[in-house]
Amino acid sequence: MSEPLEFEFIVKPVADEELAPYVIEFTGRAMQWDDDEATEVEVGTIRGHRIDLASARADRVDIATLMDTISPDISDFRETVFEDGICYLPVGNEQGSCRQPQCDSLVYVDEVLVLEDRRGEGIGHELMKQMSLTIDIEHALIGLKAFPLSQEYGSDRDPEEIRRVKHFYESLGFIPAGKDYMVKNADNCYAMKKRLQWRMQQMPAGAPAV
Repeated sequence: MSEPLEFEFIVKPVADEELAPYVIEFTGRAMQWDDDEATEVEVGTIRGHRIDLASARADRVDIATLMDTISPDISDFRETVFEDGICYLPVGNEQGSCRQPQCDSLVYVDEVLVLEDRRGEGIGHELMKQMSLTIDIEHALIGLKAFPLSQEYGSDRDPEEIRRVKHFYESLGFIPAGKDYMVKNADNCYAMKKRLQWRMQQMPAGAPAV
């Protein structure tokens, strides 16, 4: 029987002082004890940013400039997914079918990496689950580029590997947004479902659901 996974998360404001009030970066590691090495080994990682869009709007910060400053991928995501500069939460089976009001924040997952010989064991799922428990995701859109990282810069990606990566994110409830990106309403994440279930349990009998 495999040793249980342990998780370590580091969450901190970005180094740029102008971005720090609105942007945090997070890194999560999935660790497991290895008897052969007699030590804990890292079997998976997750890395990303959370952007507080609501606070930035309240301070009249230009959202496009804010996101373009963080990284080229996040800039491209904004241009692909945002509509007229606004981030919406998908509520239908595909993005654009039905929408809620603007999201308060964007959680952008830069990468999820699992050791090749440990794939298929649910480590990636657990990393995403732990992220939802660690990061404030209420009224958030979760976005990512569902495209496998290349081992060599500029080399072609294997179509089967692309299919595998997209299938992984689909299994987590993500839906396509443009050619390479995928998004998910954070209300459908483990942490939010758990929170909403608790809220329902606290409601007096007969009270209308909010």
